[in-house]
Amino acid sequence: MFGLMRARTCVKHTDAWREWRNHYCGTCKTIGSRYGQAARMALNHDTVFLAELLTALSPEPAATLSPAYRSFNCMALPKGEEEMPAVLRYSAAATLVLAEFKVLDHIEDTGRRRWRALKQLFSKAFRNAQRDLAALSFPMARLREALETQSQREREGTTLAEFSAPTAEATALFFAHGAVVARLSTDCAATLESLGRTFGELAYLLDAFEDFEKDQAAGAFNAIRATHGVKRDAVAQLHLLTAAIRTDLERLPLKPEMAAAFASRLQTNLEAKLGLHVCKPRLGATKTSRKQRWDRALAFARGISADSPKWRISMTVAAVAVIAYLAPSHSRAATSPSECLSLGFNLMALGSMFAMATSVPPIPPVDPGVNPGVKGGKSKGSGGACDGCCCDCGDCDGCSCCACEALSCDCCSGCGDCCSGCDCGGCVC
Repeated sequence: MFGLMRARTCVKHTDAWREWRNHYCGTCKTIGSRYGQAARMALNHDTVFLAELLTALSPEPAATLSPAYRSFNCMALPKGEEEMPAVLRYSAAATLVLAEFKVLDHIEDTGRRRWRALKQLFSKAFRNAQRDLAALSFPMARLREALETQSQREREGTTLAEFSAPTAEATALFFAHGAVVARLSTDCAATLESLGRTFGELAYLLDAFEDFEKDQAAGAFNAIRATHGVKRDAVAQLHLLTAAIRTDLERLPLKPEMAAAFASRLQTNLEAKLGLHVCKPRLGATKTSRKQRWDRALAFARGISADSPKWRISMTVAAVAVIAYLAPSHSRAATSPSECLSLGFNLMALGSMFAMATSVPPIPPVDPGVNPGVKGGKSKGSGGACDGCCCDCGDCDGCSCCACEALSCDCCSGCGDCCSGCDCGGCVC
């Protein structure tokens, strides 16, 4: 719901990025297979993170997901329960159940007809998700008891801990029971419960932070106004909760680099929501010409099609090059011509193609002085860390995020988020 664990990456598709994508697509496709195509709208980054985390902690080697899970074709769905990893089934069911409680919360807060209609539309999917969690021995009664006390706590509570307790308790339940599904140790389950509780408290407080002005204008309850009074006074608490989550991640039996990657992702998203981490174009950037874009697409197509049969290699190169030209960010994640060609059925890729075709990016003025897009005034290729770039590339060499490469697109004003894989105005984010 809150997008705290959205993966913000450059086109340098590392193993960590591929692991995230497998779980993102895998959870989405599992939702579609078990609860219907429309239910996939409920997908959120935080339940995907739960699936990632449980897989990384699993004592059994993670089985390679079938092509139906990894396919770039969004319409292709996995079939057969025996093929569905338990972690993906769990995260899919958790997504729908949390979505149901979110809809119920909106109904209670606003009473608007559209939320009632949404509840009716997805009632079967919500029931099936609850059934699936019950089959996994999830404590649904405890979850319902926790979340149904939210209104009472907001009326009678006086502290942030009281206000955030239902969300914190619900998140703790999902993380802790995930340890049972993934067959983890008792110590690991205890740490996951602690991490989930803090994660839920952070999500609740951040939600209040983002809704502060809206709640104030509507005269609605807001936890920050009820405790801190001033919005900026909650920032320190948000950072404390983030630090506590980082500590719990380090306590888990994860590879150090993976724990650091999760912590970095959380910190980056928090800073983005606080307005401290904004994607900006590099001053003096120039737009990539159509010829340069085509040359890159053709080189990629030739490289990925090298193993194709000789009789059809020319046709394959031509088809892949067109796709790579229209959706460069997505095509670079493909490992075969068939994967690349299936991008025609990928919803995010289609969205990026539409954004590229309809947006006209502004060209920023040239500044001969220090380039603020790179820390310490270092230019691209100097090995300096990217500043103002919403990716975690760390080094401007070879990075294709907006602040590093010679691009002219201000992604954050064009398509909303340059690191969610869109190609606004021809830039490769």
